[in-house]
Amino acid sequence: MLRIPLLAALTLAVAAPAVAQDAVDDLFANPRPAQERPQQQPVPAEPAPVQATTAVEKPEYDPEVEETQRLNAAVDAYNQSVRQTNMAAQSEYQQGLQDHAEWVARLAREHQAEQDAYEAELVRQRQQHEAALAEWRRRVEACQRGVIAACDPATIR
Repeated sequence: MLRIPLLAALTLAVAAPAVAQDAVDDLFANPRPAQERPQQQPVPAEPAPVQATTAVEKPEYDPEVEETQRLNAAVDAYNQSVRQTNMAAQSEYQQGLQDHAEWVARLAREHQAEQDAYEAELVRQRQQHEAALAEWRRRVEACQRGVIAACDPATIR
C-alpha cells in the first residue's frame, strides 16, 4: 500500500481522488508507529520573562511607506468605483422594479376596463333581447286575438 503523510494525501485528493482516497484510508487504518511521528515540544507552564527590548531605529524616509500609501490609494479608488457602480446598478434595478410594477398596474387597469365594457355590453344585449322578445310575444298575442296589423305579413294567407 502507498504510505504518504496526511497533508500530501489531501493535496493529492485534488489531482487524483481515487489514489488519494486509498492513501488516506491506509493512513487511518495503519497509523505510523510512535517513533516515526514528529515529537511535539512540551509547552512550558510559565512563559519566559520578556527581555528588555531595544528600540529599532526607523529611517526617516521609508520607500515602502510611500509605495504602501500609493497602493492603498489605488485600492480605495477602485473600491469607490465599485461602490458607485453597485449603487448605480442598484438604482437601475429599483427603477426597473418600479417600472414593472407600474406596467402591471396599467395592464390590470386596462384589463378591468375591458372586462367592465364587456359585461356592460352583455347587460345591454340581454336587455335588448328581452325587450325584443317581449315585443314579439305582445305581437303574437295580438295576432292570435285577431289583430291583423300585429301579424307578420309573411304569415298572413
